[in-house]
Amino acid sequence: MVVHKSGGAWSDLAMNGEVGLGYETADEAVEAIAKLLTDARAWSDYSMKSLGRVRDITFDRFVERLTELVRKIL
Repeated sequence: MVVHKSGGAWSDLAMNGEVGLGYETADEAVEAIAKLLTDARAWSDYSMKSLGRVRDITFDRFVERLTELVRKIL
């Protein structure tokens, strides 16, 4: 995955670069996308790292986590 480094997608989805590439400028975005399209090893590495993360991003899991947070507040 390639996401902008400005917010939640960078920290929550790409885990600050652990499972995805980030960019701040349009040129960096092009470079990151080109890297994944031309470097089979990078594609494989990031794909394997993000696979478990992607499976965990579901509506049901979101509801579970939100419910846990609300219960802690109340």
